[in-house]
Parts: sequence; C-alpha cells; structure tokens
Amino acid sequence: MTISLNDDHAFLPMPPAPHPSLGWTFTLRSGGVSQGPWGAGADSTDDAPRDDATPATSDGQAPLQEKACPKAPSPAPATSGSTGSAPGGLNLGIHCGDDPAAAHENRRRVEAIIGQPISWLKQVHGIRVLDLDETPSDVGSSRGGSRHAPSQEPQPHAQETSGRPDTPSAMDTPVCEPEADAQITTRPGIALAVQVADCLPVLLADRQGRVIGAAHAGWRSLAGGILQATVQRMRQKVPDANIVAWLGPSIGPAVFEVGDEVRAAFIAAAQDMAGNLQGSQSNQEDAQYTARAESAFQHGRNPGKWLANLPELARQHLHALGITDIHAAGACTFSDPARFWSYRRDQTCGRMAGLIWIKP
Repeated sequence: MTISLNDDHAFLPMPPAPHPSLGWTFTLRSGGVSQGPWGAGADSTDDAPRDDATPATSDGQAPLQEKACPKAPSPAPATSGSTGSAPGGLNLGIHCGDDPAAAHENRRRVEAIIGQPISWLKQVHGIRVLDLDETPSDVGSSRGGSRHAPSQEPQPHAQETSGRPDTPSAMDTPVCEPEADAQITTRPGIALAVQVADCLPVLLADRQGRVIGAAHAGWRSLAGGILQATVQRMRQKVPDANIVAWLGPSIGPAVFEVGDEVRAAFIAAAQDMAGNLQGSQSNQEDAQYTARAESAFQHGRNPGKWLANLPELARQHLHALGITDIHAAGACTFSDPARFWSYRRDQTCGRMAGLIWIKP
C-alpha cells in the first residue's frame, strides 16, 4: 500500500506546523506490512463497552471526560498468534513481538514519505534528553542497515504502576540505540521520533523553526519532569524560543485508571514546580499548583483508584513553563482500535510514532 501524508489511513490529520521550515506528523495503524495483532485496525461492529472501559465515579455517575473519550468496543485481547486484526499495519516497533523485517520496512516507508532519516530512541520512562547536535551526523539514520532500532516501549502507565516489558522476538537483532525519553535538535534534515501505544507523545517547536523537540510522556516521565528537561535544553540552545506544543493521542481520562501513588507523584511534582518557579513560594501559590494537579484526577470505581487525565497534566506542566500555545489531538488510543494500538487494551500491539523535523 502506498502511503502519503494526506492519507488519513496512515497519518493523523495535523494542525499546520508552527513554521514553514518545519514538518510534523503522527502515524496511525494502517499503511504498512505488519500482520496479526500488529496489523491494521479492523472496524468493529461491537458497540458494547468493555467492563473496565468507563469506570463510574464514586457517586455512580459516568466520568465528565467520557464525551472526550468515547466508550471502547470490546475486542478480544490479542496474542502473538492472533490474526484478529487486518494485515497492512504500520507498526514501527521491533521489540513488541512483530516480525522485525516488517517493522523495518514500515520505518523505511515512513522515511521515504517524509524525506528524512529518523532518529529512534530506546525509551525507558526516564527524563534523559538526547541532543542530536552533539552526536555524529549519521546518528538515527535507519536507511539500509537500520542503525537504530525502534524502542522497546513497555507501557507501565497503562498497567497502573508496574511496568511489564514486551518480550522481544527471538528474531530481533540487538542494535545500539540511545537511551532517552526525549530528543532535541537545531539540525535540519533529521526527524525526531517518539513511539507510543498509550503514552502521550509531545512534539515541541520554536515558532521561528530554530529548535525542535519530541518527548515520550508516560506518567512516570511526565511526573519526573521530562517536559521541563526537554524545554530547558531547547531554551539553552535558543534562549528566546517561542515554543509551540502538540499533544498527540494517548490513553484517555475516562479509561486511564491508576493508583494512589500516581496521583501522589503528580501532586509532589506540582509542589516542586511551584517552588522552582516561584522561588520561595507562599502557601497560597503551593496550594494553587496542588489544586490544579488534583483536578486532573477523578475517583475511580474502587477506593484508592483514580481516573487520570494525562493530557491535562502535560498541559499544566507546559503552562508552568510559559508555553500556552498548545494543540491537542484529543484522541483516546484505548477507545479507537481502528486507528490506534493500545497496550492496556490489547497487551500485544504495535507502536505509532510522533515525528518532527526541520526541513533541509
């Protein structure tokens, strides 16, 4: 199947890039060669929600965010031998059980369409930022021998608070790849990639096209300060950068149930932000940041469980950094199996990617 940036089956419609010298996109399930659970999403005729798709609040009412994240169909959990999904998937992850040759072919197709080599990361849910300006000029290139393989991305945020890495295929060939959860560059001619299957992809760009960044914001990285670290590195390069952000598809607030410890981590992060930004913050300022973080959580169906709004938490962190021009896809990966893979929904699944680049 031939794919193009205008093909809604392969790429998500995007807002215009902040500057003519920039390009950005986000891949969908269809448009590649992967098959089985890594294949293109088949349209489901089953409209019944999964039992755990839309937990009620403590007062028995449906979550307020439900309209923004519709109820999910109830596909059977996929396994590595499943053929429930249609062939032709654009899976870009090698370490998720798919045939590595198919994933490499999908990567080659995406590179051919955007006209740039792609820099892939080994994402580990930390806060390290890779600066491509400080690396050899061919880093990230996957032409020919695929110098860097797509990252293994377990979804610990989609499994409440414990990570469970996907089991690499025996066919996988170990490939050196930089370990980080964000990357930045001022260099034209190379695309920054962040892979997701429930985590939040965040693409960042200076309005004048001088510096770009891409961050992998699962809950651990987001609470740990991945956006702060990325923006700080971008501003070190371009101190007067006027940064625009795009928040891509992720697991939505109506289905992302987490434990007390996740909520506590974000409240602690909000208090740290208040202290760092205000210097010696007052109790009132600290309370404001705490209240905003608390507002991103609603009670889950059981005690000690919460429905977390990951995009809203990211928006709060960006606002604290002075970034207010924020575009959001507003799409829930869990609830849209025709377009997105979801680790929490399927366990065995492919990886989409957010990509941003400066044109040569």
